[in-house]
Amino acid sequence: MRKLWFILVFMQVGGIGWCQAQSPEDGPDKIVAECDGEVIRKIDLDVARPTLPAGATDEFIIEQLARNLLGQKKALQAGIDQEPDIKWRLWAIGMNAASRDLFERQIIAGINPSDEEVKKAYQERITNYVVPGSFSFRYIFGDTTECTSKEQVAEVRKKIDQAHQELLKPLGQNAAQPWIVAVTHFNEVAGKYSDVRGDPTRIAGPFTLKEPLQPVIKKMALSLVPGEMSEVFSTRYGYEIIRLETRIEDATTEFDTVKDTLRQEVLRSQQNQKAKDYIQKLKDDTSRYEIYEDRFAQILPGAHFEVPSTTAAIRVGRKLYPPGDIEDYLKNLYRKEWVRAREKKEAMNLAWQAFILPQLLHEEAEKAGYTREATEQARIRIEKASFLTNALLRKETERLAGELPKPTTDEIEDLYVLQSDKHRVAAQYQMTVITHPIDELKNRSSNPARNEFLYREGEKRLSDILASLIAGASPDQAVKATQSEKTPLNKDVRWISKGLEFQEETWSKLVSWPVGQWYSQPIRTEKGVVIVQVLDMAPERTKPLSEVRSQLERELKNSTTREIFSRQASQMLDEVRASLKMK
Repeated sequence: MRKLWFILVFMQVGGIGWCQAQSPEDGPDKIVAECDGEVIRKIDLDVARPTLPAGATDEFIIEQLARNLLGQKKALQAGIDQEPDIKWRLWAIGMNAASRDLFERQIIAGINPSDEEVKKAYQERITNYVVPGSFSFRYIFGDTTECTSKEQVAEVRKKIDQAHQELLKPLGQNAAQPWIVAVTHFNEVAGKYSDVRGDPTRIAGPFTLKEPLQPVIKKMALSLVPGEMSEVFSTRYGYEIIRLETRIEDATTEFDTVKDTLRQEVLRSQQNQKAKDYIQKLKDDTSRYEIYEDRFAQILPGAHFEVPSTTAAIRVGRKLYPPGDIEDYLKNLYRKEWVRAREKKEAMNLAWQAFILPQLLHEEAEKAGYTREATEQARIRIEKASFLTNALLRKETERLAGELPKPTTDEIEDLYVLQSDKHRVAAQYQMTVITHPIDELKNRSSNPARNEFLYREGEKRLSDILASLIAGASPDQAVKATQSEKTPLNKDVRWISKGLEFQEETWSKLVSWPVGQWYSQPIRTEKGVVIVQVLDMAPERTKPLSEVRSQLERELKNSTTREIFSRQASQMLDEVRASLKMK
């Protein structure tokens, strides 16, 4: 349900200031323009200015105000204000008057967190100000994941040992640890020996101590000092040599650094609590309002029996509201929430927040005199005039658009040709897809080295599954067997458009892959690693006119409607300019 704590918005944005004493010649009641018998005063200009684009001239603002006054007059003459959706929105504008002033100037006025309260908040949130330690490293990697024999593994180890010897050469024979190796030399050797995909000289990290990383790599990195190179060691995917780049210990941001920001957080928290307490106090005072539950329940969505229109469903103060009024108000202003509120308790809560609370706040603002202030009166005038003008323009546009004939076949065909690229459907392939999901890939700032480890883990897992599938195993059984594991596999059959999920290099192989066979290796995607079986193929095509005709017809109608609305608004502005007199 939409947030109805509209009265709390004032905490985030500045309100309209109330007028200071000015000379009569330049005071708020000074008339700055006249149009068709209506006057625009300086206060209207001042109140409207913050709601329009920055830099708008007085002339532009006055024209907009005059247009809305003219539109309001025409709307009232046409009786638009009596239509249920319009009538209740105008009522809501009046009810919401001065609510922000009430909260700013009375309810939360004077709240100022003490130094002790800010310090207490700092201590309570101290963990938020701890900057975790981190480390980063460069690495040379020998990949053994595709090795099929001990001899191949030994060859990889031999290659990485050779890289290690080259790294030690500048340090001399029998160099003692720590082995401090220059970055340029390490990068040069990495480019020659490393199996890292992509840039072999990139840095892995920074990683925090809590990040999931192979324990053997983390332990080795934390045993080094910046610039130091490790010995060759074995990992889950092969052999590595790392050079520690950075090592930063945990640190806590000092109170003085965050106190100003924290003071604002404490202030907002106290203001919110004070506002919520105030609203709860209004809600608890049931002498000021009442919901007649039995009658109210009969207007809930789904109720199908008659309710006498004279029987009240809600009382606010001394005013009784019949069920029809409540239903009209909620259906027109809160349609989605009302349709969903089939339970009586939920619907009553909606009625409280959307219908009763604004009236109680309005009563409080009236008692304080805020609704009678000139700026608030001007704001209400401007808002109602603007709303009525737009309602008039919308309804007139709907009327004129409804009188137009349907788009002709020629118009539809012309648009179809103009949008030919839009109606082209790329080649599609129906595939069985088994996915090893990697949730960490959703974090766009995740470390590339960490992603590489995760991809390799997925590829290793799916390679074993793929071998069994090629040998004749059931895909459903293979996936079912993983459901109790930490990362269950997913299986689905779907049509995939060329160029959307897989890289071009992979697509070029898939298009010629025999139908019914599993693709020879796992494939990396943005969501994880997959293995696929090509089932069917649909070539690239262009949707026929018959398939998109209704869509094109709607586009033409919408375009015409926008043109009519714009033309109506321009005509009204021209009418204003003809009679507008600046003072």
